[in-house]
Amino acid sequence: MNKLLLIFIILLTTGFKSKPDSRNEKVYCMSLEGLYMAKDAIERNDPAIQVSYTKLLKQADKALLVGPFSVMQKNNIPPSGNKHDYFSVPPYSGTGDGLTNPRWYVDYDRVPLEKLTQSLETLALAYFFTREQKFASRAVILIREWFLNSETSMNPDLEFAQTGTWVGVIDTRFLPRIIDCIGLLENSGYWNKEDQELMVAWCRQFMENVQNRTDKEHMNRGHNISSWYHVQMASIAFFSGDTVMAKTMIERTKARIDSALNTSGGFKEEWPRTRSLSYSCFHSFALFNLASMGERIGVDLWDYKTIDGRGFQQALEYISMHSGFAGAKKWPHKEIEGAKDDWWKPFYDMLPSVLYHAAIVYDNEDFNVLARQIAGERFEEFQIHIMCGLPLRWLSTISYQSD
Repeated sequence: MNKLLLIFIILLTTGFKSKPDSRNEKVYCMSLEGLYMAKDAIERNDPAIQVSYTKLLKQADKALLVGPFSVMQKNNIPPSGNKHDYFSVPPYSGTGDGLTNPRWYVDYDRVPLEKLTQSLETLALAYFFTREQKFASRAVILIREWFLNSETSMNPDLEFAQTGTWVGVIDTRFLPRIIDCIGLLENSGYWNKEDQELMVAWCRQFMENVQNRTDKEHMNRGHNISSWYHVQMASIAFFSGDTVMAKTMIERTKARIDSALNTSGGFKEEWPRTRSLSYSCFHSFALFNLASMGERIGVDLWDYKTIDGRGFQQALEYISMHSGFAGAKKWPHKEIEGAKDDWWKPFYDMLPSVLYHAAIVYDNEDFNVLARQIAGERFEEFQIHIMCGLPLRWLSTISYQSD
């Protein structure tokens, strides 16, 4: 069944009052329908949303006190000698996935960028639901510090991300979430015309630089990093007003699905890895983002299938069948534990949101049940994030702001 039709039915049955003229937030990966369903539930004091809403506001108050973050705060200097250049090292030590390079999260730009994203997302959501200006004001300060202020801004390129390898583009997979945050803040009064123009210019330059450097590597590849590259380029193209480029990036996914999936629906380049379940879920979230953006431009990735029947639905069914109801420990491929300080757990943090929305698209209640089962007690705690199509963990992912 068509996803929009299903969502419309859900909105009617939950008492949602559509306000088309006010629903003008420019979000691309995030679910606008989910945002407004959550907003309606909050305004009706629906007890089912209160735990999640209370947690969101609690975290938003903490986010008012963090940062600002900037590439200028690191002590490690990029090979260029310019601290404005983004700089990071690979997260793995060279002995296998899951064995973290002890240097990667210390004094480089990758972790501050994730902290920035989590803080922005929390503040932007809090502003959207409450319209309290303090949340919007702080969020805009954080965006300007990282991207726009000449003394503190990041240069719009990734030449030294993960020491200049083709995989470095994975570091900035957070950009689409930041762009969606801007969409929630755009009409707050704090995000002004000059901010918008500067940010669009930054994004266009970033897209040009990154494409020139790595597009050939990612164009046809079925690797999760290539999918995340296309998520970024499509989101930035939308934000910059280049719908032709956005559609091109999303359309490419069809050929890349052919490259990505084997006949069982498994991810070819993720299965051989030591954390194959984690990377399969991680890749699924990237395809979910691309499918969500595709809806906005008439490209159906949800139901797309190769000639022999491989597609996104089949990939989710394989993960569900072999790890979902059976539990992550029943995954038939290699899945080692992450390093001690590794907070990256896509099976628990990303897959529930993907399955929740896939349940609507495919009219598959099993996906919905599974989303709740995997999230467990956290489903209620992170219900707003799940409804909005976001990862479950934020702020507390990095233990500088624990509850």
